[in-house]
Amino acid sequence: MASSNASSVNVVAAAVKNTNVSSKYVKEVEKHIPKKMKKYLNDEQIKQLVTANAYGIIEAVSLMSGEEDSPWTKKFKKGKLGIERVIPIFDLDDRLSETMIIFDEGYIIVDAEDGGIKQFSYDPVNLDYFDDNEKIYGYEFDRFAVDADGKIKSNNGKNGKDIQEVKRKLKALKKEQKENKWGVLSPDQLEAILGGYYGANEGTTGDFITDPNLWLLRYYPNKESGITNLSVTRVEGPSKTVYEINQDASDWPKTNDCAVISSLELYKYYWGTSLTDQKKAYNAIVASSYFDDAGGGVQWYHNDDIFKVGAEAIGKNTQSTNDDPYYVGPSYSTYKQEYNANRLGYVSISAAPYGSHTVTFKGYVQYKTTYRDRFAIDRTYYDSFVHINDHWSTTSTTTGAYLYLGRYESSAWYLQTIKPN
Repeated sequence: MASSNASSVNVVAAAVKNTNVSSKYVKEVEKHIPKKMKKYLNDEQIKQLVTANAYGIIEAVSLMSGEEDSPWTKKFKKGKLGIERVIPIFDLDDRLSETMIIFDEGYIIVDAEDGGIKQFSYDPVNLDYFDDNEKIYGYEFDRFAVDADGKIKSNNGKNGKDIQEVKRKLKALKKEQKENKWGVLSPDQLEAILGGYYGANEGTTGDFITDPNLWLLRYYPNKESGITNLSVTRVEGPSKTVYEINQDASDWPKTNDCAVISSLELYKYYWGTSLTDQKKAYNAIVASSYFDDAGGGVQWYHNDDIFKVGAEAIGKNTQSTNDDPYYVGPSYSTYKQEYNANRLGYVSISAAPYGSHTVTFKGYVQYKTTYRDRFAIDRTYYDSFVHINDHWSTTSTTTGAYLYLGRYESSAWYLQTIKPN
């Protein structure tokens, strides 16, 4: 499929001001909609996609203006930022809710009605995932494809489930939810990048990171060419010894139980719980109203609630949720503050390489990076990380894994720490 390039940006963007969408642009956008998905769209929805496409381009250009070194900016300046696909995304009621524009490097998702940016990423996109499936649905942070048999194709626990059953459960869950804490966030804070899965320590923001020093030594040369005298030194970095539990082990049968596993790790750290007590706590949590496997497991605002449920199941009946701090987009100093108060806890994220996932916060670390750039200017940067247990065998090491706080998506991460009572 031929891609459209950046030279058409000004022309297409003008469609935002037009109520009568030109047939020329309708045909152009239609070329970029996967054939299997096109049959679910009527003429008005295709016109809606054209306008949303223009909004998406405007948002992308706006992002470029603040990021001179981004991959999009470099290609855009040369007129080579191509559009590969335009993807309609539907809500649980099968209404067109979002539009995804896949560039030849990365993507952006905007609201189909008002054009507001929902998410963007510079990471590569697997086009076959969209070309081979029938429809894309979106629910909160999650987006997933459905095949011709109505089965979900996804990297998370919904994979293989019937779309009608999942829709029914998610709708029921949505009705039961209290107003969530994410509701006070700005659109920028809600942006979270979902990307592909990568090897560890390769120096991209979509990486698994098990060695921050090695990751930084690769990150800066990836980010900037021609640098010399690169040096990375550790500034500080205490961590607690928190036993990591493999989420995929047979003792823990549920699919979306990452927050539950974090709870078990915290019980072990605070109270030295046995495997027998861990199983008691696990069974109590997954049987509670806070857990819904089809709905993604535990909602981020219930992490302290499930800690209390599990604690009570093992005889810790004085545990309260009233003194458990929570933060949206916490800074490095906030992680330090909570760690120094011996309040470990949960970090709920929606970003590559994990997707929607909850991990256990157990420490922090900061590094100083120095180098000489291609203009012979000496540079110094301080990079901060959160030390975590991610419960995945992919990163099972004696040291655990790390989240890089320098990436844009960390502004939407949710930290829930626990004060054991």
